[in-house]
Amino acid sequence: MKRANLLIRKADRHGLADLGFSDKTIANLFKTNFAGRVGFPNYALTNNSANIRRLEKRLADLQNAQSAETTEEEFPDGVRLVDNVEDNRLQIFFPEIPSEAIRGELKSNGFRWSPTLGAWQRHRSNRATYLAKLMLANRTP
Repeated sequence: MKRANLLIRKADRHGLADLGFSDKTIANLFKTNFAGRVGFPNYALTNNSANIRRLEKRLADLQNAQSAETTEEEFPDGVRLVDNVEDNRLQIFFPEIPSEAIRGELKSNGFRWSPTLGAWQRHRSNRATYLAKLMLANRTP
């Protein structure tokens, strides 16, 4: 887009065609917008930079997730906290049905019951881990 804007300022239609733009697109790029500007608007260039940064961060997060391993932590009364990397879930396994108060707290903190796994779970995140450990440390058996 930056190269195209440079070529538009030079009125180089052949250079735009060499970049792969169709004749119709080239004609549209030379039309003035409501503010009298031609070419790609500044916000589109800024948005591209933001998208590139966002995708690079996402790629780094995915690479970090691939190197992570599933961990399991034991709490009193047989409660297990599993950070399941493969399923991208933080799971809490109770040996028996938790009290209504604990279930309400789990729901209010984004955990949902999975009947197929027999666990309360939510997507993995630092916040999820923090909330789960806080709930499990403060609960009364």
